[in-house]
Amino acid sequence: MFSDMTFWLCLAVSVVLFWSLPGRWRFGFVGLISFAYLFSLDGSLFSANGQFDSAALLTKNRQTLLHLIVWTGVFYVVCNNLSRFGRWRPYAVPSLVIGILCYLAYFKYVPTLLGYVAGKPLDKHILIPLGISYFSFKFIHYAIECSRGNIKAHSLSQFFAYIYLFPIFTAGPIERFDHFQNQQHRQLRRDDVILGSTRIVHGLIKKFVVAGVLLTSLQPFGTEQLLNNLDQLHFWDVWWFLVLSYLIIYMDFSAYSDIAIGASRLFGFTIMENFNWPVLAPNISNFWKRWHMTLANWCQAYVYMPTLGLTRQPYAAVFMTFLAIGLWHAGSLNFIAWGLYHGLGVSAYFAWNKVKRKKRWFFLERGKFKYWGVPVTFLYMAGSFAFTMTHQTGHPSEFYAALRILCAAFGVTLEA
Repeated sequence: MFSDMTFWLCLAVSVVLFWSLPGRWRFGFVGLISFAYLFSLDGSLFSANGQFDSAALLTKNRQTLLHLIVWTGVFYVVCNNLSRFGRWRPYAVPSLVIGILCYLAYFKYVPTLLGYVAGKPLDKHILIPLGISYFSFKFIHYAIECSRGNIKAHSLSQFFAYIYLFPIFTAGPIERFDHFQNQQHRQLRRDDVILGSTRIVHGLIKKFVVAGVLLTSLQPFGTEQLLNNLDQLHFWDVWWFLVLSYLIIYMDFSAYSDIAIGASRLFGFTIMENFNWPVLAPNISNFWKRWHMTLANWCQAYVYMPTLGLTRQPYAAVFMTFLAIGLWHAGSLNFIAWGLYHGLGVSAYFAWNKVKRKKRWFFLERGKFKYWGVPVTFLYMAGSFAFTMTHQTGHPSEFYAALRILCAAFGVTLEA
């Protein structure tokens, strides 16, 4: 999206118009301009000869946006009128959450599941609606926090702007509504323009120079070439591939977050941070306080804590959390395994911490010893990209390909 000049034109024009409007109209304006921009991503509604093309109105992304209008209205009306439900109030928010999860599952997970059951090759051209995981999680957060009384009074236009804000719609961060309410500036400030523009420039450099040129030039082969020659490569070649894949995706993803945060800042919105140098994390638990922080915080609040409260088993809560994070990415064996891989790492770290406390090995947390965990964590995280880089359609064969790469990294060869 950020490589499309339409985005930058829309951003420049909408920022100028946004600050030219009276304050009471701004949320409505940014919501409408965001919707219009997202609606335009699938091309024109008119054919080359200028006639209206009804088929262009029915693309999956445009249908999703139309559905989203309905979901936005339903969540706003229900969550702001909970007191009127009387004895049905305890069922209102759970019904909304189950409803949006079913909607998410229908579009994102059911096609993959049906492909598994039917034993048919999965269609590479199946399109998942734009931003479906992001707006589903934002709806769930909004409903739960409204039921807890943590959301201040607000207008429909403010909620509309929160859901549709186009710089963060497709790639996050997963903004909290209470944070969105409290981090809005009513007047154009020089700091917002400078910090927002600087953050955008940083993101562009990371994406197009660091990830797009420097790191990519160091990658000697792609995933398919690696798999085809896996039995001829040394284990350090496999680790080089995994480490570079990790760094490229980190730079690319964090660049998107930088641009999204910077672009939002131009409207006076201070969006939540999403990355904090995860490559320097001293352990895997700390890594998840630095990588995709808004997703990790969401899952901690709405998966980990409820599971821990229900089971009183921290390890069960950890695995449920990372299973949810894996499924958030995609409904495939690769990302289920990816989630279990991270759950195993965090659980192992928790167990190791218990041993350290029991043995009173406090020296391991002081001096040069505390830095030993950085390379270990870095390499463990790089290993998880075996699952990421082999994921395409969600076919089970991709899971086996990931296992082949992971085993080859430790000198074990599996048959193709």
